[in-house]
Formats: sequence, structure tokens, C-alpha cells
Amino acid sequence: MKGINKLTVVLLTVVAISTWNATFATSMSIDVEGTDSASHSGAISTGTLNKTNAGALDLSGTNAISSLRIQGGAVSVSSASNLNGASSAVTFAASGTDPVTAAANTATLEIAGTMNTGAFAFSTAGTVQVDGANVATLNAAPTGTGLVHKTGPGVMKVASDLSASATLAGINVDAGTLYVQSGKAPVAPIQIASGAVLQLAGVDESAESEVTSAITVQSGGSIVVDADVSVGSALTSSVATNFNTATGYYENGAAVIAWPSNLITFFANPGGEAATISAWSTSDTTNQNISYGGQLLNYITSGGSGGREYWATDSALSARHPTTLVSTGMDAALSGTVLFSSGSKLVLGAGSNYTRNMQVGTAS
Repeated sequence: MKGINKLTVVLLTVVAISTWNATFATSMSIDVEGTDSASHSGAISTGTLNKTNAGALDLSGTNAISSLRIQGGAVSVSSASNLNGASSAVTFAASGTDPVTAAANTATLEIAGTMNTGAFAFSTAGTVQVDGANVATLNAAPTGTGLVHKTGPGVMKVASDLSASATLAGINVDAGTLYVQSGKAPVAPIQIASGAVLQLAGVDESAESEVTSAITVQSGGSIVVDADVSVGSALTSSVATNFNTATGYYENGAAVIAWPSNLITFFANPGGEAATISAWSTSDTTNQNISYGGQLLNYITSGGSGGREYWATDSALSARHPTTLVSTGMDAALSGTVLFSSGSKLVLGAGSNYTRNMQVGTAS
């Protein structure tokens, strides 16, 4: 199939299994209709893969596609390699009606394994379904104007600055957890349904950990705050900080920016690299794309001090925040209005606190 510019594969049987390999120049469409399902375990290389109509498609091969465009139905993946790792963008672009059911097409990405994802774009409403106890880590800002639905019992983790998501219609956490570990949560309004959770981690007391969107927690929904996290309202007071290469902290006197919870021990210039390096040990078994003081850290599985580490050059750390303004006394900032519906919950971890003003019956 090499050299074909566009290929359309129509799978109409109840269950279709294919193993062929395909290399194409620009695009390929796989059409699964109605309530049918199909599985493909062969390799797909180069170009855009379009999934059309209401059926389900399971991808289990190691693919080298540049993008996946879901125009209808569901696409299921269990490994980052099914989507070319974090290199492949996923666009939710539901269009048309299914020829079997006559219903309007929807777009769903089912994630059946723990993985880092590429960029998500929502030109229409779309659903991210995270199965089981899996964690899907978003390492790029979702874009577009569509409404995002998070479903499934798993976790969708925000691990970088996603403030570019201001144009989204909103994020509805219909099930499972939206975990703000690092960076800003999307600016779009967030709705937490019954049984669903918005979880907040202490990051760095700076604007990078601020959630600026309006949040509505429906009856039975929860905001869960990690241990030893102080949650406040809009950033007000601030101090200037600089990175200390001896201690591994952004600090100004006694005011310091706390490390992300992933970091354990600091090493100044481990292994005597020519370029001055700051590194922190971690128990993470995979890269969680964490940042400190707004600087994205690099992950390695065998560092100069042994074990697993996150690291950055001192010049990068200094350049990122030479005189950073940070809020004091607060790890996670909720700047938008927060409406706790009757029957919803605010759960504080041990040593955490919630310092926002709260008004019964109105948004806090």
C-alpha cells in the first residue's frame, strides 16, 4: 500500500479484525458503522488517520501516524505507541450522521492504559474515557471550542500549563478524576458530576498552580485536596524569588516554593557534568512531565546519583524565574467562583487547609 495518498477502509461486520500494515502519504479513513466494532493490530505509518461513523475501532499496533481525527464513534488505545506516543495529535471532530442508526455522530477516545498523550483538539464536543485505574497525562494544552467530557473511572491528569484552553466550551468531569498536579487547569468552566472528583495537588505557590475557571460541584461530586496543601483564592501578596543551586529551592529568605510531591532529594551537579545541573531523585517509574517554578523538568531512569531523577540545567532554572513573583502561604489557587451544590463534598488531606471565603447558598 505504499505511495497511496488516501485510503478508505470500510468495516461493516459485527467484529472485524485486521493485521495488515499500511504506509500512506497523506490520509487514511477507517469507517466502522452502527454498533459494529473492529480491531487493527498492524502498523499504520505516516499521515492522518480518520475514524468515521458510529462504530468502535481498537488500535493495538505500534503506529507512526502524525494525527488521529475522530469524526465518529470511538477509538480505543491501551499504549502510547498506538498513537505514536506524545508525537501524535488527536482531534475530536464529530460530523455527519451514521448511515445505520441515522443518529448524529459523536467522538470518543477510550484510553485503556496508563500513558502520556499528545495534544488534544476539540473542534466539536468530544469524550475522553479513561478506563479502570489508568492515568492519562495531558502534556499539552487542549485547544478548540468544543465541550470536553471526561468519563470512565480513571484519572485525566493536568501536568503542564494548560491555560491556553480558554476557548473550550467547558470540561465536564462526568466520572473519574480530573487531577491538577502541575500547571494551570484549563480556563474553561469545570463541572464535577455526582461521584466524580476534581483533585488538587500542591505545586509551587505560584501562578502556575492557579485554577482560574468557574467550578461547579454537583450533588455527590467532590473537590479533593492532597495532603499538606493550602488552597486559597486569587493571588494577592507576592515576593520575588531566585533559584538556589545549593538547596534546590526557589527562595527569598524564609519564603520558598515547595517542590512538587514527586521530588524527594536534591543533588547539586550530580556526577560532575560539565554543564551545571540541578537534579532531584524520585520514585516515579515513568515520566510525569512535572514542572517546578514553571520550568519543565527532564526525567531520566539512571542519573549521575543513581536511580530515577528529574533534572534541569541551572541556567534554564535561573532564566525561567530570575525574579519570580509568587503568592505566599498557598499551594493551589482557585481564582474563579466555586459553587458547591447541596450534597457535594470538599475533602481535605491530612495537613491541608482551605482558606477561601465560603458563603452558604452562593458561589464561594
